[in-house]
Amino acid sequence: MPKISELVKDLDEIKTTTWTKLSPKQRDCIKEALSKVDADKSNANFLVKFEVALESSVEKYGVNKEHIETFIDKIIDESLEE
Repeated sequence: MPKISELVKDLDEIKTTTWTKLSPKQRDCIKEALSKVDADKSNANFLVKFEVALESSVEKYGVNKEHIETFIDKIIDESLEE
């Protein structure tokens, strides 16, 4: 099974409208959070791992967590429409 970070590392190349609307800090925050999830070898489920990683990353980058969560919701909606 591919790592999460491998699935999204090409987001800059894909250039979805939703992705390109994010600031560089927001994009870096998302990439870092996903990398942290990949690196987390605990037995916690994905959502717990992601929540912990996202909290840490939004604090580091000083971005609004709600904006990141809105982005994630939009990406999920876009993928469901395909």
